[in-house]
This record gives sequence, structure tokens and C-alpha cells, in this order.
Amino acid sequence: MDIRRLSVSELRLNTRDILERVRFLHQRYVIATHGRPMAVVVNIEDWERLSGETLVDRAEEGEEPAEEA
Repeated sequence: MDIRRLSVSELRLNTRDILERVRFLHQRYVIATHGRPMAVVVNIEDWERLSGETLVDRAEEGEEPAEEA
């Protein structure tokens, strides 16, 4: 699956649509600012597979998910 590039401005304008594409279509995005990659947005199942972590494991370790900005 290809990874799409977005600027922070594009993400801001299309957040809901992008998150739905990530959730349901498993699309992946690199978010860039001033042309430099700063973050990756992937579906939670893809993230768990790639990282080897699950949300259950994190909760069991007593770690709280990061707060939304």
C-alpha cells in the first residue's frame, strides 16, 4: 500500500475525511511541515501489527494514552 503525503494545512482542512480513510481503507499518511516529515497516520490495527503493542498491553502496563492536542 502506498503512503500519501499531506501538509499540516491539508490535514487540518480534511481531518475527518483523512481519519475515515485511515480507519476504513487502511490508507497511510505522512504529515509534513515545510516539506519535512513530522508524523505518520496509520490505522490502529496496522500500528499494533507494526509496533508489536496493543492498546490492551498499554493499559495493563498502567500507561495512559497521550492526550489529544
